[in-house]
This record gives sequence, C-alpha cells and structure tokens, in this order.
Amino acid sequence: MVVIEDGYVKIVWTEELKYHPLNRRNKMAEKYIHKPGKGSFINNKYKNKDSQPDYTGDCTLPDGTVQRIAVWNAVGQHSKTPYFRFEISDPRPQTQGDAAPSNAAPKPIHEMIDDIPF
Repeated sequence: MVVIEDGYVKIVWTEELKYHPLNRRNKMAEKYIHKPGKGSFINNKYKNKDSQPDYTGDCTLPDGTVQRIAVWNAVGQHSKTPYFRFEISDPRPQTQGDAAPSNAAPKPIHEMIDDIPF
C-alpha cells in the first residue's frame, strides 16, 4: 500500500503485497530457517572451479545457530567408493544487493518524480 504523508511517499508492506506476483523482492520473501538439527543443500549453479563446492546450503544447529554447508562429490582413493565431503562454516555476510532495506527517511516526492518509469 502506498501512503503519502507530509509530502513523502511511504510504502507500507502488507501481507497481501508480500506475496504479490509483481513483488520482485519475493524470491522466497523471507529466508527459510530450518528446525534445529536440520538442514538442506542444493546444486551450486555458480561453480566454476573444482575447489568450489558442488552443493551449497544451510543448517540450524541444535542450539539454534544457523551455519553454511558446502558439499563436494568425492571418490575414495583406495576403495573407489563415492561419498560426500562437506564443510560447515559461519554464514557469509550479506552483499550490498542482499542487504535489508534501510530505515532511512524516504525521499520527498518532488525528488522521486524523475525515478518513476512512466
């Protein structure tokens, strides 16, 4: 919902807007947090080198701490048995594009006119 207060445009996110199909921020509107002792990983579509993991994901430890999982496909040197090798580490810091919106004061409407795409 868009509200104009004191010459400022303010967007108020409601439950309906959170899951609206035009909400580009809703890839999964909020990051899923696993139950304690659970986790998951998916294929790493950004893998460019053998040193990068084949799969990445996250898990929640029994104490509630969220950790990053990196998993590699491997084969035993002597037994030739395939297995998974993994590392658990602290989550990566958010990048600028992933950062949550700031609580800074909104721009006055007269400064936003040029930003409107129509």
